[in-house]
Amino acid sequence: MRFKMQTLSKTAFAEYITEIALSVYDFHERFNLPAVDSANNKDLGLKILRDRLVLLNEEIGEQAWELNRSRFDEAVVESADVAFIAIGTLCSLGILAKSAAISVKNNNDSKSSSTHHIDSRSGKLIKTKKQS
Repeated sequence: MRFKMQTLSKTAFAEYITEIALSVYDFHERFNLPAVDSANNKDLGLKILRDRLVLLNEEIGEQAWELNRSRFDEAVVESADVAFIAIGTLCSLGILAKSAAISVKNNNDSKSSSTHHIDSRSGKLIKTKKQS
């Protein structure tokens, strides 16, 4: 069965993700959150990643808490919180994150139903083995 976005167009999805990204950017400016734009400052980059990982773990824990209580609406809100923190991590890493994100995007764009499939047990996308 092929999943189809039933209630949200590609344009509407892109618009609200852009809105979130702009909000994250403004949030970081408003609170003067640290950022690194130089590959020469890896120590600061690692510190930012470690600090952001703590925030991500907290939000993922809150999402898990809601899921474990079968509270769907609250779990959806926590999913958005996870995304906000993840986008904030990219924002904090500046140019470094941009090139990494484009690389990940290009890698995922190259995947297709002829090269990959979804594992029925785990739900993960895995590379399809070629027939010999």
